Amino acid sequence: MSWTQKYGPFFFLNVGGKPAIVIGSHKVATDLLEKRGGIYSGRPRYIVADETMTGGLVFAFRPYADSCRRMRRASHEVFSHQVAKNYHKLQSLEAVLLVKDLFKTPEFYIRHIHRATASSLLSALYGLPPCLDPFSPTLVLVNEVTETVLDAAAPGRYLVESFPFLKYLPSRLCNWKRYAESVFLKANDLFQSLYKEVENRIEMGEVTPSVTTSLVQDPIHKDLTSQEKAWVAGTL
Repeated sequence: MSWTQKYGPFFFLNVGGKPAIVIGSHKVATDLLEKRGGIYSGRPRYIVADETMTGGLVFAFRPYADSCRRMRRASHEVFSHQVAKNYHKLQSLEAVLLVKDLFKTPEFYIRHIHRATASSLLSALYGLPPCLDPFSPTLVLVNEVTETVLDAAAPGRYLVESFPFLKYLPSRLCNWKRYAESVFLKANDLFQSLYKEVENRIEMGEVTPSVTTSLVQDPIHKDLTSQEKAWVAGTL
């Protein structure tokens, strides 16, 4: 608030070598980003987090292109405010399990919170039962991928964001590129395998309500590839 008082409701910042426009007025933000979102809404370029580490498959990082609109629309339809009510019971169950864990071993509260958060998401996204093991390979991998991608998106984290031409150097010369490509392979395998598990259960007649079940069954999502659907679910 002090910056808006000093510089006004609209000012420029240089954040890690990237230009940023700060809007300090709710009215201005609404007028520009909501009423005229088609003109002014956009996202900064993330060479590592978006283009390399997630293969351009996380719509939250994407510029407003056709694929972004399709994936974003699908995410709103399968996880809208109305649909989210269907998951209140599993949230209540996870809350009970979390309280139980906190009473039992309060010194591991961070571990318990991570387990409960990831487990409730996996249940909502893939119809899986609560995961009680905080060291489950799936839980560990989900948390690892999430933290890695968020870290990569931090301003100034990688030099290539300020010098984009570095992207075109071969992988053998760039540690960051080899690392980002390995993260993509790991994340893609994870999300596609979880998506395929839901498909297999549906084919066997085991239909459990979940985000991925909706993505698989609802014909409204036929304009998305199976990989895009897997990443919509995996990155909600």
